[in-house]
Amino acid sequence: SIAAIKAETVLIVADTGELQVDWLDGGRLDLIQDIIAADTTTDIPATIATLQSDSDKLTGADGATLATAQGLYAPLKPTTVGRTLDVTAAGEAGIDLDNAVGTLDASEIGVDAIGSSELADSAAQEIWNVICEDQGGGYTCREAISVMFGGTAGTAVYTAGTRTYVISDPSGTETRITLIYGTDLDGDRTSSIPVPMTP
Repeated sequence: SIAAIKAETVLIVADTGELQVDWLDGGRLDLIQDIIAADTTTDIPATIATLQSDSDKLTGADGATLATAQGLYAPLKPTTVGRTLDVTAAGEAGIDLDNAVGTLDASEIGVDAIGSSELADSAAQEIWNVICEDQGGGYTCREAISVMFGGTAGTAVYTAGTRTYVISDPSGTETRITLIYGTDLDGDRTSSIPVPMTP
């Protein structure tokens, strides 16, 4: 009947009216469409462009250089398991001294490779002092050698009044050993040797 058709028409118009509101600018369906459009027209293309740029770096000249210098992008690591390569923030590499072994021989040290110009006087003196420190007497190595030269190649002067022998260096300018002879209650001779002068 006409009344039934009219009632049905009213219902259809009401439904389509709701859809029209959803499709209006700012409506529910319009906002959903805007979100999809933003993803496909702005966000996704920008992401693809970034990925393409990164890919170009890996497959281009930069990537070829990296692959050559670092063994096909293999991470930098010690060739021997258990050893380390310390790198500071400034990029300076350090030596793992705990695992550094070996000795220097003639192939590493040439004639006069380490001489007076490479070794400080203070360092040389320390080495000599360590050599002599176990000999007792508290002498430095220079003092010990000065005594030996004085006793074997120096000059000796005896003073009868003081019963003293003064032994000097070979040039006779520096006293190395002083021997003082005295007489104790039993008549035996005694002697004393002062600390020698340092040359």
